[in-house]
Amino acid sequence: MQIMKVAKDIIECRTSKLGGHKLTCTQCGDEKICYNSCKNRHCPKCQFSKREQWVLDRNRDLLPVIYYHVIFTVPHELNGLHIKYPKSMYDLLFKATWEAISTTVRGQYDNTGQLGMIAVLHSWGQNLNLHPHLHCILPSGVYDKNNQKWIGPKKHNFLCSIETLTATFKTTYLNGLMRLKQDGYIQLDVALWDKMIDEIMAKTFNVNIRPAFSNPDYVIDYLGRYSHRVAITNSRIVNISDENVSFKYRDYRDDQEKIMVLPLDEFIRRFVLHILPAGFMKIRHYGILSNKVKNEYIENILQILVAQRNPKEKFDLMNYFLKNMDQDLNLCENCQHKRNQIKEQIPKARSDPDHFLAA
Repeated sequence: MQIMKVAKDIIECRTSKLGGHKLTCTQCGDEKICYNSCKNRHCPKCQFSKREQWVLDRNRDLLPVIYYHVIFTVPHELNGLHIKYPKSMYDLLFKATWEAISTTVRGQYDNTGQLGMIAVLHSWGQNLNLHPHLHCILPSGVYDKNNQKWIGPKKHNFLCSIETLTATFKTTYLNGLMRLKQDGYIQLDVALWDKMIDEIMAKTFNVNIRPAFSNPDYVIDYLGRYSHRVAITNSRIVNISDENVSFKYRDYRDDQEKIMVLPLDEFIRRFVLHILPAGFMKIRHYGILSNKVKNEYIENILQILVAQRNPKEKFDLMNYFLKNMDQDLNLCENCQHKRNQIKEQIPKARSDPDHFLAA
C-alpha cells in the first residue's frame, strides 16, 4: 500500500489531480495556473523548500566547534533483510551506530559528559541499487551538565580510532541483529540464517571518518545535501523512452560520470527499493542535539563558550529566487509588471481520501 501511495503521489504531483490556483495579472490579464505539490518525501520535486527550512532550523543549533562527518555502511549480504524487514533493519542501523559512537567517542573524554549527533539515512548508491548507510554529523566535545562544562577533544582534529569504532559498530550491530532474530522480528530458515551470519562475520564493516569541518557554517550546508535527498533527482535523468530510462551516475571506481541505461521495469524496481515505511524517521537527533533537550543544552553550552545562538529563520521561496537567481517570481511573465493578482482556487480532481487504493 505504501509503494502504491508514493507512486500515485509522484505521478499526480503538480497536476490537476491535486488542484491548485489560477493567478490573473490585473495589468495585462495574463493567466497562470499553479498546481499543488504532492509533498511526499520520496518525490524528487517536493524536497527543495523542506530541505532549505531544515537547514535554517539546524543552523540555529550550531556550536562554535569543529564537526565530524562519519559514514556507517553495512554489508550487501544484508540487503535481502532490508527489503523484507525495512523498519526493523533500518532501526537497527540507527541504534547500532549511536551505541558505537557513544561507546567509542566518549572514551576519548574519559566517559564523561554527553555527545551530540545528527544521523541521516540513505538507502541507495549512484546506480540506484540498495546500499544502506548513515551520514552522521557530530560536534567535537561533550557537555558535562553536572559541572556545567564543555569539554573539548584532547587531540586536535581527532574523533576516535577508526579501527576501534569499526570493530565496535560491527559488534553492536551483530548483537542487535541476533536479538531481532531471537525476538521474532526476523523469520529466516536456520540454514540460510547460519550461512548469512558466517558471511557477515567474515566481513569488515565500512566506517568512514571524513576530514573535520573547521568552520561550523559549512556543516549544515553540507548535511543539507543529504537530508532530503531522494534516490534520484530529475536532473540526473537524461532520457526516457517506451523501453528504457537513461540517467547519469558517478562511478567511484574511477571517479567518472557515466550514463546508465535500464529497462523501465528495472528502473522502477530499483526506485521502489528506497521507499521507506510510512512514518519512519529517516533523520534522527541524539544526545545534546535530541529534540527533547537541545534548546536547554545548546543555550547552556553557548553561554559556556561565550557565543550567541543564531536567530530563527523562516524560508521564503520568493526571496531565495530573488537573492540567488536574480529572478522575481512576482513579475508577470507576459508584461513584466508586478503581478496584481486575482487568485482563484482550483479544486482537486479527486475526492477519495484513499485514492492510492484505486485500480
